[in-house]
Amino acid sequence: MNNTSSLSGNSNTVTVVENRSVAAPVARGPLVAGGAAVSGTSAEAVGSTITVAKAGTSIGTTTVQSNGTWSLTGLASTVLTTGSVITATVQPTGYPSSAASNSVTVQAATTVTPTITGAYSEGGTTVTGTLNAAAPANTVLTLYEDDAAIGTVALATGTTSWTVTLSNATGAPALYAGGVLVASAAESGKTAGPNSNAVTVGCSTLTAGNSVTVDRNPVCENDVVTVTINNSQDGIIYTLRNDANGQALGTSRTGNGGAITIPTSPLTASVVIRIEALSLGATNCTQVLTAKPAITVYALPANSLALSATPTTVCRNSSATVLVGNSQTGVRYQLRNNNTNTDAGSPVDGTGGTLSLPTGPVTATTTYSVLATDVTHPHQLLALRQRQHHDYGRLPGRLLVAKFLQRRSGHRRQGTRHRDGCRRQHHQCSVGQWHRLAPQHEPANQWPGGGNGGGGPGRLHLPSDDYRRGGQRHHAERCRYRGR
Repeated sequence: MNNTSSLSGNSNTVTVVENRSVAAPVARGPLVAGGAAVSGTSAEAVGSTITVAKAGTSIGTTTVQSNGTWSLTGLASTVLTTGSVITATVQPTGYPSSAASNSVTVQAATTVTPTITGAYSEGGTTVTGTLNAAAPANTVLTLYEDDAAIGTVALATGTTSWTVTLSNATGAPALYAGGVLVASAAESGKTAGPNSNAVTVGCSTLTAGNSVTVDRNPVCENDVVTVTINNSQDGIIYTLRNDANGQALGTSRTGNGGAITIPTSPLTASVVIRIEALSLGATNCTQVLTAKPAITVYALPANSLALSATPTTVCRNSSATVLVGNSQTGVRYQLRNNNTNTDAGSPVDGTGGTLSLPTGPVTATTTYSVLATDVTHPHQLLALRQRQHHDYGRLPGRLLVAKFLQRRSGHRRQGTRHRDGCRRQHHQCSVGQWHRLAPQHEPANQWPGGGNGGGGPGRLHLPSDDYRRGGQRHHAERCRYRGR
């Protein structure tokens, strides 16, 4: 037995969708009789279909835009009639329609239109204007700044002018710079009429004639100048700028109604200072003060000159010379002892060549610096690079004393070698002074520190006040420091 069978055709297609509710849209009001558009918002996806209905019957469709808004336009003037009720629904792709939106009742329009007169500045508290016709009974005018209601006034029947006074209570709205003012009037039971003309709020009056002083002028390169602005305006921000390029010079300060001071940043070149007064708001307003201090800035003497010393090491009470290469004419150079913070010798004027600045006798390891002063513009001072000069007479070393004779109690004794732990490089100097540094009577073989191995730092103490050879005082002929 053979069994045969066959397959039927495909069934209808069923689309499976997510089981979720669709959020109803929002219809905006008020709506004016004879109007040509209805608009609102929706939380559904871009492109979702909006259906607008009058008394439950569709009057047109539109779609949700990328910003979540929708608008049905181009309606005939007979569609939106006084008393009719408008709603909307939304249907995302693949989902059922939402429930109806809120209801908006179409109202008759107020017939009067206001006009704003005059100009206004930030901080103002009154706005005035006129009407194109006598105000009907029970008409209320509302003033808006950037679409936010900031004040209302009930208009007397038959009036053709109006004034809105803003509250002066703390936190109450006040006009701000850059805000756009419009006004509209609404009769009782009717929608607001057309908006008035738009007026932009200006900045508060910024004073330009403040007196301005500086604490000093001229100045040296990299100096700071303090600028004083008298009679500053409270809450206004003042900024110093280079008048040539607008670059800020220092930190801004806020006015307090009195004098304020603003230090510049370090100045590197002569500059004319422009002072800007800034009022912050929706629109930032700026006023340049009339006074523009011109500051003269003198360049400092060159700080890259080569300094050297000759010799670089000296004996106690000997002198060295500091050499300043490529000295500048018009600049005076003063050698300074950094240890004592005093001048060493007299200042020397630059010649364009090398200058020699003697240290005078050096008694200790000393650091010297050179102070350069532009004598044509005496504000300019600069400490040049420092060099150290060592008085090796204070440093420990091996002191070799030439042979000499000491006479005491008829005995002759040869000078002995004095040692300590110095390991300095070779240094030799002639000593043209007596080594009778401690005129005291000591045993003939006693050296400072005790015995021949004692350690005095380079000073030779001879054992008596009076050292004679052939009736003459004897002095050391040469001293030498030499590393072991």
